[in-house]
Amino acid sequence: MTIELLSLSVNGPNAETAVVTFGSPLTVISGSSGTGKSHVFQCIEYMLGGKDIPERIEESKPYDLISMDLVLSGVRARLERSFLGGRFSFFPALNDGTGEHEKETLKTKNDPNRIDNISQLLLTHSGLKDKSVRVNAWGKLRPLSFSEVRKLILVDEERIIRRGSVFLRGQRQDETVDKSVAGLLITGIDDSTIVAVEGRAERDSRLKAESSLLEELTAESRELIGKGPTELKEIEEQLERLSNSIDEATKTVSVTQAEISELEADRQRAWAKLREVRSRRAFLATQVERFSLLQDFYSSDRARLLAVLEAEGEVRSLDEADCPVCGRSPSETPSTMMIEETLDSFTEACKSELKKIRIQETDLAATIKTLSDEEGSLAIEEAALGGRLGGIDKRMSFLLEQQQRSSRDELQSLLSVRADLLRQKVIAEEVARLSERQEKTAALRKKKPTKPALAEKLDVKTTVGLCDEVRELLTTWKFPGGDSVLFDPEKLDFVIGRRNRGSLGKGYRAVAYSAVTIGLMRYCLKNKLPHPGFVVLDTPLNPLKGREEGTEGIVNEETKLEFYRSLASSNLGQVVVFENVDPQSAVQEEIEYHHFSQNAEIGRYGFYPTIG
Repeated sequence: MTIELLSLSVNGPNAETAVVTFGSPLTVISGSSGTGKSHVFQCIEYMLGGKDIPERIEESKPYDLISMDLVLSGVRARLERSFLGGRFSFFPALNDGTGEHEKETLKTKNDPNRIDNISQLLLTHSGLKDKSVRVNAWGKLRPLSFSEVRKLILVDEERIIRRGSVFLRGQRQDETVDKSVAGLLITGIDDSTIVAVEGRAERDSRLKAESSLLEELTAESRELIGKGPTELKEIEEQLERLSNSIDEATKTVSVTQAEISELEADRQRAWAKLREVRSRRAFLATQVERFSLLQDFYSSDRARLLAVLEAEGEVRSLDEADCPVCGRSPSETPSTMMIEETLDSFTEACKSELKKIRIQETDLAATIKTLSDEEGSLAIEEAALGGRLGGIDKRMSFLLEQQQRSSRDELQSLLSVRADLLRQKVIAEEVARLSERQEKTAALRKKKPTKPALAEKLDVKTTVGLCDEVRELLTTWKFPGGDSVLFDPEKLDFVIGRRNRGSLGKGYRAVAYSAVTIGLMRYCLKNKLPHPGFVVLDTPLNPLKGREEGTEGIVNEETKLEFYRSLASSNLGQVVVFENVDPQSAVQEEIEYHHFSQNAEIGRYGFYPTIG
């Protein structure tokens, strides 16, 4: 998985599109100050998730949209983002040739649990998704963000001449993260297996807050105890004495238990019978209701059949007459006899059905009466059972009241006191528990935490392969002293020809920085380790501005020429270079080359097609 930059363009509603293309393996964009090189660099960083909006130089004001075409793991895609900031529009597949492309929206904030953000998209195609990095010496972890990788592949004109480590951003609070990210790229191993230990500041803050909370809870609990004993032992002694008094009071309550038990058994039997009677009555009521509906249906059918028979008689009583159509008499009509036979048959069927209905009505009426009589008997029985239960309840209430009246008040008083003591005991136990926790917390606050022993991934051993790659580049570039490259784990930087990289003049310092950045990419790609697969360098060969540092700071022409030649013939990754001085004519034809002349009469003026 790698990423390759194809082009960067900016568009405006009334402006000609400004575009620059990127080739592989090497693209050089040269020109003097003010031609838009730094602006293009800022746009690239912005389109790779940078939070800083590119500087709105005068030529950029008619434009409102930035687009970047790139290849993500072999598939051409496009990112778009407003000059005003905000989210990205992402077109994931531009290879189909239809001109109509699916569009997605990507958020700018990294969220490792979702794929709809620019960081996770770029991490995925760099082979770095789901990686974790360490943020402090205590082993605290967090998900990797592409912004932490971006610093290792995009090097601006200020950082490229820094004297500090090429792996560090320069902020002390970021040092652990920066080392973790560099170690991840060099070894291919992230920090997800580390078990974090609570840091000193976090631990002190937590214990202080816990101690304060325990003090407040203890004070509140003591107030809840109120008057009376506050010590747990004294409360337990009082409870024991009180239990003895309650036992004595209970013995004085003489209840005729046999009679009460018998009454309770009788009450249960009466309740069982009452539930049975009520259930049977409910069933009978339902059946009577259903049979009444059936009786209504029989009455309706009987009435309908009687009406049919009455209509049949009326038809038979009608006088015969000749047909008004053909003029024939009924006796001359062949179907007359058939009609009369049909009517006779229909009449007999109706009478037979009417007879059956009358028999069914008689049987149904008898059944309804039987059910109604049973329901009435059960109603009488239910009333009797209710009276019986009322009598039992009344007798039981009388017995209990009579038997307990003498000692009830004393017993209730003792029980109330015991309830108060039990509440005080619970609170006293809580106070004791809180006090014990306070003592443990105080002891922990006095004890200093121990940092976990975590091995550093950036050391002489793990960087041997990277040093070899950097040495190969520097030797190829004819870099003075480039045949000796070592890693200094204390400074987290490189020693070249027995000199610390930071002690070199600006020019060679920038070249050495470039060698480490490109060497890291080549090392990762050779060893199939995760890396975006491209780097962008701003003025790696001619970084001098204003007063020069002497001849030591100026890179010799042979090194410049070999720098371009080696990168132009490389098959490992993509390099984009921004320079103030044009590359030698001998290599211009071998690379993707753009020259910003700052002269409207000569070639391309700058990144933007118009001036002012």
